[in-house]
Amino acid sequence: MIVPLPDKPYRLPYLANLVLTAYMKPFVESLVWFTGWGAGGEVSNPVGFTIVQSLRGDSRPLIEAPAHLCQTTQQVEAQSLLVVAMLMGWDAYFIPASQRYFVFNSNDEFIDVVSNDAKTHERFLTVLAADWNGREG
Repeated sequence: MIVPLPDKPYRLPYLANLVLTAYMKPFVESLVWFTGWGAGGEVSNPVGFTIVQSLRGDSRPLIEAPAHLCQTTQQVEAQSLLVVAMLMGWDAYFIPASQRYFVFNSNDEFIDVVSNDAKTHERFLTVLAADWNGREG
């Protein structure tokens, strides 16, 4: 399922939270993996790199450490990393451990939610229809 990104940047955290929690509660160990950041430029990319480094607590450049494993207590960190990818226009995956879906954020301004069965997919569609209107809640 392809979901367009919101037109207002302040709505990105709400969409990221929905993507992280629509399928699973409580939050499980998850990987946020940046796979492309060429869409940014010399002005915007360093800002994104700095934000990611501070969120991860890791001073290595993103090219040397493109993935971050978020523990069960790090839901906000995972959400924040996904928001950075959306805001910066970077390609990134959100992959929860032992779950039936993953999310790909595209530099083409959409997210793709991939489920491995119809029940999981329907559950996300239901949550999306009920909850995603660009507001918190």
